[in-house]
Amino acid sequence: EELAESQEILQTLNYTLSESESRFRSMITQAPVGMCIIRSGDLMIMEVNDAYLELVGRKREEMQNRTIWEAIPEAAATYAPVMNEVISTGVAFHASEHELLLTRNGTPEQVFVNFVYEPITYAEGNMKAIMVIGFEVTDQVLARQKIEQSQNRLNSMVMTAPIGMTVLRGRDLVIEIANEPIYEIWGRTPHQTIGKKLMEVFPELVDQPFPEMLQNVFDTGQRLAIPEINVRLNTPLGTVNYIIDFAYDPLFDLEGNVEAILTTVTNITEKVNARDELQKARDTLKQAIDSTEMGTWSVDLKTDEVVMSEQAKRINGLPLNEGLTFKNSFKVLDPSHAENVRSTIE
Repeated sequence: EELAESQEILQTLNYTLSESESRFRSMITQAPVGMCIIRSGDLMIMEVNDAYLELVGRKREEMQNRTIWEAIPEAAATYAPVMNEVISTGVAFHASEHELLLTRNGTPEQVFVNFVYEPITYAEGNMKAIMVIGFEVTDQVLARQKIEQSQNRLNSMVMTAPIGMTVLRGRDLVIEIANEPIYEIWGRTPHQTIGKKLMEVFPELVDQPFPEMLQNVFDTGQRLAIPEINVRLNTPLGTVNYIIDFAYDPLFDLEGNVEAILTTVTNITEKVNARDELQKARDTLKQAIDSTEMGTWSVDLKTDEVVMSEQAKRINGLPLNEGLTFKNSFKVLDPSHAENVRSTIE
C-alpha cells in the first residue's frame, strides 16, 4: 500500500514537473524579447526562441545541437568569461547598451544590445542552466548619440561665438548654456544664471515683449529676428537700456516639437548712438549750408557722377533736373580754375 502511494505521488510530481516545463517552454517561445536557455554543464543550447534567432541573425538549425560559442563564435572572446563567472558564482549579469560585432545572416553588423545572464537553479540550489534574455537597442543608441553630437556642436558654437548666445530650454525658459558675450550684456555670472528660469533672473522682462515672442516661437516653430529693439535690464550697476539685434531660433526634438530656443543677441547700442550722432552732425551741417546759401557738390569716382545741391545748380545756372558727369562738369567752372580742379581730383 505504501509503495502504491509512493508511486502515485511520484506520478503526480512528474506530471507537475512536466506541466511546469511545458509552461516554461511556452513562455520562452512567446516572449517578445530574445531568450535562450544554455545548459550550465557543457553550454549546450537547450531552448531558443525566434526573437533570439533574429537578434543574433541565425537560423534555428544553426543553433541546434551546438554550444552557445559554437553557434555564435564572434561573441565568445568578450562574453564567454562573463558567462563562466555567472556559472561559477550564481550571480546574474546585467548589461546595458553593450556594443558588439555580430555576424547576422552572413554579414558583420555593429549593434547595441541590452541583455541578462540569469542562472536557473534546482530546488536544492544546484545550477541547471543559464537563461539569456536580450534585445537590440541599436536604433535608440544611435538616435541618442546623434542628439548628443548635435548638442555638442551646438554647445561648441555657442561658447565660441563672438556675439551673445544662450539656449533656453522648455517653455519655462530655463537657461541651459550661455557664452561670455551674453554674460557681459546680462551683467551676470554662470553661477547666477545656469539652470534657472529666465524670468526669475530677469523679472524686469515680464512687462517687455520678449516673453511673449519666445512663447510664440514655441507655438509656431518659426524663427523670429528683430533688429534695433530696446531692452531694459537690471544689472549690479543699475538699470541699463540697450539697443540690440536679436534672433530666436527654434530647436526641435526627434518628434519635431520645439524643445528649446537658441537666442542670439548683439549689443548695437554704441553703433546706433554713433550713427544717430553722425546723422545729427549731417543735419546740422545741412542747416548751416542752407542758411548761408552755399552750393555744394561731390564726385562719385566709381560712377563718374557729379552730385550737386540745388543751390549749387542755381548758382551755376543749371536746370535743377539736369545731371552731370565728371567729364562735362568742367563747363560750369571758370576756365582759369578748371585745370587745377581736374588735376587735384585725379
